[in-house]
Amino acid sequence: IVSAFVVPIKEVLKWRAENPCAATPWRLRMIAAVYGLLTTASLVLFVGGFSFVTDGESLRQSGAGGATVILEAPMFLSRTFGLFFLVSLTACWGYCSSAGWILILLSYATHAMIPYNKGGHPLSPDLFLIGMVTYEWPLKYKAQVASNLRSYWPVALAVILLCSMPQVSGRCDLHPLHTTWERSRFRFVEAVLVTGLVTGAFRADDPHGITPWLNLWSLYAYCFHVAWARTLPRPYGAVVTYGSIPLFYVCHKMRRRRHLAEPETELGSRQGQGTDDIPTPESNDEAAVTP
Repeated sequence: IVSAFVVPIKEVLKWRAENPCAATPWRLRMIAAVYGLLTTASLVLFVGGFSFVTDGESLRQSGAGGATVILEAPMFLSRTFGLFFLVSLTACWGYCSSAGWILILLSYATHAMIPYNKGGHPLSPDLFLIGMVTYEWPLKYKAQVASNLRSYWPVALAVILLCSMPQVSGRCDLHPLHTTWERSRFRFVEAVLVTGLVTGAFRADDPHGITPWLNLWSLYAYCFHVAWARTLPRPYGAVVTYGSIPLFYVCHKMRRRRHLAEPETELGSRQGQGTDDIPTPESNDEAAVTP
């Protein structure tokens, strides 16, 4: 549901990528203005201590997964719409290759500095936003960062291990740690991994063609693994999710054979029609010079 609010930003980013120096039309400016109004309204509710529920304590004790999200709605909405507004405003202002870096910094800095419980699901559109911005506007120094991460990955891995906290358990992304230092260490690890992903540092050779169909399976698993886990008893939800990998491989092989067979079928049909309709170099030359 939250990702649906990102759709207008996708249109703004695509337009600016195609028109880096053109003046922004009023329609895209209105999108930024709407995000600005939503940010202001949510921030006023958050600063004023407004809550969408009257009895928050009983809601917490109910144990409902979405209870915390409802209680923290003003904070969540002000932060989310604030990022949307900044991205759309930047797109209206002009093309900026550093916008992706600034967005990554803002996203993880706010997670560390302003914590809030997220209930049973992250409900965070940050990664959607970071992915869209870095795709339409490639990061500045992207190649250099990717090259350094590939060359010095043992150093990066050592830094990640130093920042990790093995004694901590549970969903730290849903229920933030107590201190800013602990939250910064936890979010730093994710920020490094996301940086490697958006810069292409994790892109590896694929001599056996595994990644195309495995990407489709990963998208399926991302969308449906929670549904299977909650519908089926443990561990059958995970069995269904991972057991579908061979199906995607078989479908990929069938599609590949069909695509390879289509040119042969088309070539055979042309040969069956004879050579009368096939243009020759002489006929092409005559057609080119005939007025």
